[in-house]
Order: sequence, then structure tokens, then C-alpha cells
Amino acid sequence: MAQELILLAHFTKDPFLINVYKNKQDFYTMVASKMFNKDVSECGDGTVYRTRAKTIVLSLLYGKATFTLAKDLGIDKEEAELLVEEFFNNFTNVKQWMDNNLKFCKENGYVEMLYGRKRRLPNITSSDWKLYGRAERQGKANAIIQGSASIQTKLVMIALDKWCNTYSNSTRKFALISSIHDEVLVKVPKDVTFAEMRRLEDIMINTLPLDVPSKTDIELSNNWGKLKNIKNIFPEWRVTNG
Repeated sequence: MAQELILLAHFTKDPFLINVYKNKQDFYTMVASKMFNKDVSECGDGTVYRTRAKTIVLSLLYGKATFTLAKDLGIDKEEAELLVEEFFNNFTNVKQWMDNNLKFCKENGYVEMLYGRKRRLPNITSSDWKLYGRAERQGKANAIIQGSASIQTKLVMIALDKWCNTYSNSTRKFALISSIHDEVLVKVPKDVTFAEMRRLEDIMINTLPLDVPSKTDIELSNNWGKLKNIKNIFPEWRVTNG
């Protein structure tokens, strides 16, 4: 999900969200702190404030209806509407971006993702309120964010595959294996070096330059189910990444 949140900050140009990533802070903690006017120490993982902020953000990005958000939070629809309104009051760039997306979609019948790729939403002019409501929620954010995340993933996979083919030889093999949601599996030699892992990380985060610093978690193991953080394998990783 971090991929979609970074894209949200990139598209909206919201200064608060951009600074969250520049300062390497937790997205949901900082959003909760601002939205509910609470100290950061009160909005950490597991707190009701962070949980509510996360649920609200995801509902907007995934195009959920307000009654679904209310159900997810265990509150009534009116209270859910007030929470969404409070979020938008604190993040006006996000609100303006979503409103502009909807206006564009109504005028053109589609929205644009990264590199101008289009997602057509013909039901944005439907007289059926259910069909229209779904198209409206998709047009505001979901189609743009999810589609752009897919574009980013594909570009990264292409770059990884090219690098693996270039640096493989008869004794040392690199290979792109698969992608699972926002994870990419790469086969590397048992004697893979720190520099080579750094290059893989660079491809992951810099293939698609954004206005927000991208990030990725690197793990290594002989078994996908037993992956270990790269910091536990290359101590020098701690020095350069913190």
C-alpha cells in the first residue's frame, strides 16, 4: 500500500504529505496527528486515531462508499461523513485534486494516469445512481492511483529483468521470478554482493522518478517464506539506510 500513498502525495502535491516522506515518517501516524489534532506519540501503530486515519485514507483511494466506511469503522453514516469532511479540511490539496479529477472525468469520460494512460469510465454520465456512484468514486482517485501503481510496477519489472539479463553469466544467475501484489521476487546468486543489492534497490525506487522519495524494503533468503531484512545480512546497510 505504501506505493499508492506515495503516488497520492505525488499527484496532490500536498506539502504535508510530501514532507512525511522526505522526513521518513509514518504516513498514517502523521495524518492521524494532524487530522485529530493529537500529539504524534498518541497516534502510533495500534491506536484508534491511526486506525481511523488509515481506514479513511484507504476508503478514499479504493473508492468505497461512505456507508462502507461507516461499517468498517463501526459508526453510523453521518459520523463517517463528518470524518471524511474533517480529513478534507486538513488536506485541502487532496480534496481539490479529487474534485478536479471528477470534473475532468465528467467532461471527457475518462481519467488519466501516469504517462497519459487513460481509464475510460462511461458510467460517469449514467442515470443509474449505482453505476454513476461507482464511476464517480473510481474517477476521483481509485482508477488513477491503482492504475499508476500498476504502471510503476511494470516499469520496475522491465528494468529489473534487463539488469538481471545483463549481469548474469554462466556461473552467477540473476533472474526476475514473479510479482505478488507490491512485491517483486528476484533470484540472486548465493554470493550476491552488497553493491549488487544496492543496485537492485536503486532500480526499485528510482526507475520512475516522482516528486516524493520512493522507498522499498529489501529482504533476502533461500526461501520466500523465511525472508530476512537485508540489514541482518549486510551490517553496512544499517550505516547507509539508518
